[in-house]
Amino acid sequence: MKSTIQKVSILLVSLLLNMHCGYLMIAAGQGEDTGGTNNSELVKGFGYLYILNNLPISNLIEVSNLSGNTTDQGGTSTFNMKLGGSPNSSVSLCLSTTAPTKSEIVIGGDVLAPTGFCTTAVMTYTSGNWSTNQVVTLKGLNDYVADGHTKYDINVEFISSDERFNGKTAKAATLYNVNSNGPGITFTPSRPNCVPFSNLNSASTCSSGSFITNATQVVTFSLTLNSKPTSDVSVCVLSSNTSIGSIYIGSESPNLGADSQCSQGRFLFTPSDWNIGQLVIIQKASSTGAYYISMSLYSSDTNYNIVNDPALTNFMQINGQ
Repeated sequence: MKSTIQKVSILLVSLLLNMHCGYLMIAAGQGEDTGGTNNSELVKGFGYLYILNNLPISNLIEVSNLSGNTTDQGGTSTFNMKLGGSPNSSVSLCLSTTAPTKSEIVIGGDVLAPTGFCTTAVMTYTSGNWSTNQVVTLKGLNDYVADGHTKYDINVEFISSDERFNGKTAKAATLYNVNSNGPGITFTPSRPNCVPFSNLNSASTCSSGSFITNATQVVTFSLTLNSKPTSDVSVCVLSSNTSIGSIYIGSESPNLGADSQCSQGRFLFTPSDWNIGQLVIIQKASSTGAYYISMSLYSSDTNYNIVNDPALTNFMQINGQ
């Protein structure tokens, strides 16, 4: 009876190893009793131990409690992660994001430095803590581009001497970085300044809704873009009557930067200086009367190709005295 049990045990070990591991580790797996009880017990014990330590792990990681999306204003999201089974040796998990300009990975409160095998963030599990959740925090980043919400994945690569993990990959989470950037322009100050032309540093806010200048005054304001463009943005500033008011850009020289699209005043924003204010100066000319200021924006970035927009057409009235 004992011999039969031993045969069945060895056959089961052989079957399980062939099914789950892809190869047979027990040479005496033909179902024959070799006659040596100790040898048979040894083979049987080894088989049980091997199976327990090397059963395949269907889910390499278990992820729970994903809290939500990140935001480009630094909003965070968290999730819990643990291994799906006990490893035979320590397992290093290399975490990466598919949107590195939109998100970063934080473990234990710190963005971990790159290592020799991982260029982003690393966490480690052992046979002692594999079933304990570790918290992964994701922080949204702002690239200042008005390109909508970005979907991204957090991927995991496993490094271990345990072959069930080593070299494997898995997806831990999928979420969005919520974009709050929108195209537009900002005036600084919100009401232009009236200043003596002889001293542009002595600015004071114009007192009237329709800005009044005299022969010794100019109207000044600066402009910035609200989000980072994907290509250069040309801003054209126009006076409805140049005999009353002339446009200056960034200096006291008229028509600086004029081109085929803009006959009066033009300045350029690039992806590297989009948030640096550029000065617009409107000087009273020889005649008197009211005139209007309009703007158009030209760019291959469709967010900033804004021509004949009602909000920028005759948006400012100036009375030249």
